[in-house]
Formats: sequence, structure tokens, C-alpha cells
Amino acid sequence: MKSVKELVAAAELAKKRGKSCTTNAEKVAAYAEIELLILDVDANLAKEGTNQKLEDLKNELSTLSRSINLSYVKRKQSSFMKMINKIDEVIRLIAVWLILAISSVFMAIPCIILSPMDFVLYHLGVISVYQQLSVRVKLFIAKLILKCSGIHVEINGLQKESFGKECVLACFSHSSSMDAFLLTGAIPVTALTVCKSELFLIPYFSWHISAFGGVPINRGNRDQAVKSMEAAASAAKLGECMAISPEGTRSKSGQLLPFKKGPFHLWEQLQTPLIPIVTLGAFELYPPGCSMSNPGKVYMRFLAPILPCEASTDLPCEASTREEMSVLLRRRMLESFLHVPDDVAAELTWPQRVSCWLNLLGVYGATFCLYRYVPYGTFRVKFGISVAQAWGVWGVLSIVMTLLFYAYAVYCAPIVRTMYAKTRDRVNHTIKDIKKRD
Repeated sequence: MKSVKELVAAAELAKKRGKSCTTNAEKVAAYAEIELLILDVDANLAKEGTNQKLEDLKNELSTLSRSINLSYVKRKQSSFMKMINKIDEVIRLIAVWLILAISSVFMAIPCIILSPMDFVLYHLGVISVYQQLSVRVKLFIAKLILKCSGIHVEINGLQKESFGKECVLACFSHSSSMDAFLLTGAIPVTALTVCKSELFLIPYFSWHISAFGGVPINRGNRDQAVKSMEAAASAAKLGECMAISPEGTRSKSGQLLPFKKGPFHLWEQLQTPLIPIVTLGAFELYPPGCSMSNPGKVYMRFLAPILPCEASTDLPCEASTREEMSVLLRRRMLESFLHVPDDVAAELTWPQRVSCWLNLLGVYGATFCLYRYVPYGTFRVKFGISVAQAWGVWGVLSIVMTLLFYAYAVYCAPIVRTMYAKTRDRVNHTIKDIKKRD
């Protein structure tokens, strides 16, 4: 532990760097350095008790860290290139929604229907956890959306064997709406991802998160949120992955927000390894309020798993263990932010641009084939409706389906997960009894 004198000296250097940083890479590193010093000050205060000098230092550092906000990507372009990029943005946005709409009907819903088969084949040992249909489909959709969005993802530290053998809790930094696709395209198993219930009211997108493990949390109703998380945790103990942002919400500054208590209550219930995941570049390319991301490079870092024993404590209070895990996780994530590559959020290379265009061409080509060769006219003639009426019917059906998925995810899924967990426990108990008798 650093002495007061060492903390003051380190803080002075950090404050100088924090006030002089200009690029986003410098801002991320400076913010991480300051926040790590705040953790050191908290540790010193916890051990030595009240110290006015340290309290004042902490307040100064906290004020400075709140002022270090990341900026959006702004590339110098001529008026002609701005127009071209705006057209490109519209083309990519339409392609993403086409992927969501088409894959929700032809992939997400079939995955929901066939999920019992996935479950049976996995538990019979016919397929591995990585070979489940839902896993293959969600990886394909997420990667296709990222490629069509012009996002090149470089993943560091991902160890496939860390997932699938036992239940793990993946804690990710949350600074962009892109994070949902980044996580889905990187985690190689089904991930029960905790997200706000309002996302289940977005047509097509909600169908996907229902099919691939979304766990809705009603942030306005604490009791209902706790029940949903407990039910998901009970179901996840079989060996699935749970993903949650310890920040509790998306960061509007691009920096790591203070952690909430809920994720660490969940970790305490699971008593499972915790895998920190940090993203670099997502905020700069797709900040809050934007309709579509800018093309560029994003880094995802899977850090070394934190084992439950690493948050052990000599104190009998369970809350202290949760607090230690929160501090340990925050420290690991901040230490990762100290080293930011120079090409974070950099423009795409020409091969990457060509790959993006080819994927866009494939999406629009597949959409044309569906429109051209699927006999929609036969159905319209049979039911005696016009094109406008057909689109109206589809719109109404989409809204009804979305509301049904919302109702199931928010009200029925927690009950189903609880029943499933109880059934699983009974079956495991029966198997153990049979083995003992033999």
C-alpha cells in the first residue's frame, strides 16, 4: 500500500497529465491512472481511518476525472466526401435493419422453436456447447452486422476454454449501443445478457435478444429486477455464461463509470469466475445519439478470469467480499485502459472497406432474391389484398410479435427459468442417488 506522501506525489503527476491530454488515447489512459489513484486513496482511508488530506486529494481527483470526457470521431473531409459518406451511412443503416428483419424471421424464431432440441442434444453429449444451433446463428448474425456497419474488431485475450466448462460471469465496459453486437459476436457460447426491459420493445431486435439469451431488467421495479436476475442465475449455474455491465448503464462520457452493487450480488450468488471485458473505440465510432456508427477499428480485450478466492476476506461480513470483488474488477479494467493502441477507432484499410462493401452487396442481393423469387403475389391474390395492405398486415404482426416477446421475456421467462433450475436440480439429485446405490 502506498504511503500518503507517495499518493500525493503520484496525484500531482496524474493531475498534470489529466489536464494536458488531447487525444482520446491520452484521455483514456489519464482517466484510468486517476481512478486507480482514487482506489489507492480509498484503500489507505479504509486502513488508517479519517485523513483530511487524503479526503481533499480524493475530491480533487474525482473532480478532475469527471472532466475527462472522450470526443467523437471527426474526420476532415471535403463537402463531396461528406455527401458520399452520408449516402454510405444510409446504405449501411438500411442493410443492418434488413439483416435484423430477415434474420429475425428466418433464424431467430427457428432458434427459439428448436431450442429444446439444442438442449437435449447438448445434454446427451451429441454436440458441444460451442456447436449449438443458437450459438452458431448468433455469431453469424452479429459478425455480419458488424461487417456491414464497417466495424473491424480485433479481439485480444479470448480463451475459448474459459467458457462452456462452468458458469462464468462476463463483466463488460458499456460505452456504446454497439456493445450488444460486439459481445454477441465474440463470446463463443450462449450468454444470458442482462439488459434493460425497454430493449424488448424494439421490433426485430427484441426477437434476437429473446432467442439468444436476453434477460430483461425492469430498472423501475427493484423487486421484479431481483427476481429476474435470481431466476437467470439459477438457470446459468448449469454452465452457461451470464453477461452484465457493472456500470449499470451506458456511459455518456466514454469512460468507465462507477460500479453498481447489483452485479456483485449476482456474482456472490453464482460464486463463479468473473471475466472482465473492455472495449476501446466503440464510443468514438458510435456515441449516444447517433443513428449509425462510423466505420473504424474497435478493440475488445478479454482479461484473465478473476476467481472467487481472489476476493476472499478475513472479515465475516459478506458485503466486504462483494466490495472487494468490485474493487478488484475495477482495478483490472482500469489497468487495461492504461495501455491504448494508437489505431483505436482508426479508419478502415482498403481491404477492410472492400470486405464491408462485399457484405453489403450480399445483404442487398439476398433481399432482392427474397423479394423476387418468394411468391408474395400468390398470397396477396389468395387473400385479396393490395401491396399496401400486405405491408400493413406485416407491420401489425411485427408489433404483436414484439409485444408477445416482451410479455414472455419480462413476465414468463423468470418463472420458466426457475422451474427449469428446480427440475435440473431434482434430476441431478436422482442421478446421484442412483450412483450411490450402485
